[in-house]
Amino acid sequence: MGNIYRLGLLGHGISFSLSPKIHSHSAEILGLGCEYKLYDLESGAVAEFLKTFWQQGGHGLNVTTPHKELVANEVQSGLSSVNTLYRGDDSWNSASTDGEGFARAVAQMGCGLENYDDLVILGSGGASMAILAYLRAKGVTGKVHLFRRSPKKDEILQQELARELRFFDFDCASLESCLNDITHDRCLIIQASSAPIKGDDLSHLLPALKSFRGHLADLVYGKPSALLKYAQDQGLACQDGLPMLIEQARLAQELWWGESAGFEAIYNHLISGS
Repeated sequence: MGNIYRLGLLGHGISFSLSPKIHSHSAEILGLGCEYKLYDLESGAVAEFLKTFWQQGGHGLNVTTPHKELVANEVQSGLSSVNTLYRGDDSWNSASTDGEGFARAVAQMGCGLENYDDLVILGSGGASMAILAYLRAKGVTGKVHLFRRSPKKDEILQQELARELRFFDFDCASLESCLNDITHDRCLIIQASSAPIKGDDLSHLLPALKSFRGHLADLVYGKPSALLKYAQDQGLACQDGLPMLIEQARLAQELWWGESAGFEAIYNHLISGS
């Protein structure tokens, strides 16, 4: 075993993260040396940390809530949201694996993103922005309905999709109105809000789902929303954020190491609790 890769997750409120377990086990599978740590920082400390971590020879970082957009600006990435950093010649290279990771995860429910006529996105953070950019890049044509708590980012979000995007207030009445207009089952609800992590399980939105018969992907793992439990109880095709987390991680590994561990090996390790 040669070089020791110094890696970590940059975010805030991330003590529950499975990333150390994923990447440490993956490195072991691939025969690589790896030191992976959690860096839980307030926004004001991010810029100095990125500089110091680079100077100390850090090899790469995952970036999560709430720092994805901040890091994109700090490293002048040209992206609106960044979730992966890896070393360049003289500065950090950046990428977002959210969109591709999400697409790979959704495909495990048996339906590619291109097969949905309507995509209902709850939340307007970094993950949502990356998904919109992915939909644009891949030419996915389904109608997109985005629920946000504030309209201040509407123009930026619209630019990420580069075609018509319907905006709604983040409340039960708006969601119910939207879903009532969707009379088929080729609809995917994407729960991309960080609310469950902050203690809001979004149970106030449940009445809006009473006639919903599509698919649901909750991007949160460990603290999934009440919407996911409802979908499970109704026998709807659904998943929590674990498949996406693993696929994101595998894409990051390819940027750091030029290879990645297999999905099944990582998934089985996580659910085994070992």
